[in-house]
Amino acid sequence: MILLHRITPFALLIVSAAGFWAAMQPWGLFPLWPLFVSLVLCFFLFARLGGWASHRASSWHLILPSLLFLASVQGLFLLAETVAGRVALAMLASLTLFFYAEQVFTYVHAPALYQPFAIQHVSLGMNLVTVFCAGAVAFGTRVFLQAPFAVLVPAVAVVAGYGVFQALWASKMEGRRAAVFGVAAGVAAGESVWALALLPTGFYVDAAVLTLVLYVFLGLSRASFLKQLTRPLAVRYVAAGVVLASVLLGTAAWQ
Repeated sequence: MILLHRITPFALLIVSAAGFWAAMQPWGLFPLWPLFVSLVLCFFLFARLGGWASHRASSWHLILPSLLFLASVQGLFLLAETVAGRVALAMLASLTLFFYAEQVFTYVHAPALYQPFAIQHVSLGMNLVTVFCAGAVAFGTRVFLQAPFAVLVPAVAVVAGYGVFQALWASKMEGRRAAVFGVAAGVAAGESVWALALLPTGFYVDAAVLTLVLYVFLGLSRASFLKQLTRPLAVRYVAAGVVLASVLLGTAAWQ
């Protein structure tokens, strides 16, 4: 049995890569289908790897970050205009899923080999990438398909709010308190989407600024929870966010 769990990360790598590969083939098939099938298969593989039980919140929090990450990258994959961009996204998604699954395997099935806080750190990075990709998809569909704000803003708010909640939960914050931070992050993300969509900038730039907002919010929230929040640290976080956002907006091609 342990052997089946040990090869699951490699199976996830293959399934994810196969979904992207099939979506790139000129077979006349709607590319959403192979991506959706690979997403469903990845869910079952992660569920088996993590000993998923629907009534346990910990099971969901081990699985959902990876699925949201994969789904958001798949969405951006569909908007990518170049083959090189699609290949890069496919490699990013597949290798990241493999690395995250390795951490889940050691955490659940080989705890003696588990590096402390590995899942927390990897899921934090995955959540930020998820927010960027979800934001890019939202802004992109707004530009190309004129998708309504009534759909885009709540969708991004939910993804961002859950990402912050999961990251704080993984940092051992009590669930109700983490939920409060998650709701606040969702509101901030929704307001940011609404404001950034009014700017004449590209959707990648808007998504990057949105990710910066969530990064600063999450960094300050975690520091507060860990009782490490000081005035100099808060100033550094805010200053870094403002400077990076200014660089992004200042160097962007305004249309």
